[in-house]
Amino acid sequence: MGVLTTILLTDYLNKHNPILVALIGVIFLLALLLGISTRVLRVNELSMDSIEAKIAKLLTRTGLSVEYVEDGDTGESYARVTALIKAAKDSLTFVDMWQPYEDYQLGSPERVEARKEFYQAIINQVEHHQHGHEMFHRRIVQVPEQYAGQIVPFNLDPYFSAYLDRVAQIQVNHYETCSLRVTPVHVMEAHFIIIDRRYIVLPILTTDANTNHQIRHGALLFDDRDGDLFRSLRGIYRAIDSRAYPLAPSEPIPAQKTKKAAGNTESSPTELTR
Repeated sequence: MGVLTTILLTDYLNKHNPILVALIGVIFLLALLLGISTRVLRVNELSMDSIEAKIAKLLTRTGLSVEYVEDGDTGESYARVTALIKAAKDSLTFVDMWQPYEDYQLGSPERVEARKEFYQAIINQVEHHQHGHEMFHRRIVQVPEQYAGQIVPFNLDPYFSAYLDRVAQIQVNHYETCSLRVTPVHVMEAHFIIIDRRYIVLPILTTDANTNHQIRHGALLFDDRDGDLFRSLRGIYRAIDSRAYPLAPSEPIPAQKTKKAAGNTESSPTELTR
């Protein structure tokens, strides 16, 4: 077969232009290589799709995923959480430890604007859900014990203060959907946000080296599909809520918590339920 092929190829070249034959051969080889490359790329793409599907399935099975978002100069974690708040359908829950620092508005213009939009998004959602029949907004603010029996100077942080004032107004007539509470006892060193009992935000705080003020460095964003983390934080919320009072920003907070009468099993009106 080899000898026969050589004889036939030699006879063909004697009768035709060798250059043209060579060009045809090169074109044929390029087409073959292109086809093989396309096939390899398609196989790789299908393999990657399969891997991504398996990863997504694994994440679904584990029920909990987390992402760390650093604020930087843009306030990126505020922006990400603001988007989640704007999309909230069922509930917003906040637990804070407020500190009486001045200059809350320090930072780049983008970071300051991100904080402003964050609090405005909460106000908008509370106003939108105020006429509902289920508790939508909850916040417990833990303040230093020195403010027991005093008015807390929340106006040191203008955006936070404006938010508290507006929500407190709504709470007066819509206490079934909006709760704002305060305690002068640091029951637990806890900061967290729960959105729709699924998305959980744990701020990462640090201390400014120049001012010694507490500042936010970023946040851990959890997607808690199984609800395990939510149930753990619900227990923390209840423990803090047991020492809290309704918050009216323009009024002094009580000096101490009145103990419930023995046998009184009445639950808090702000208790988190699944």
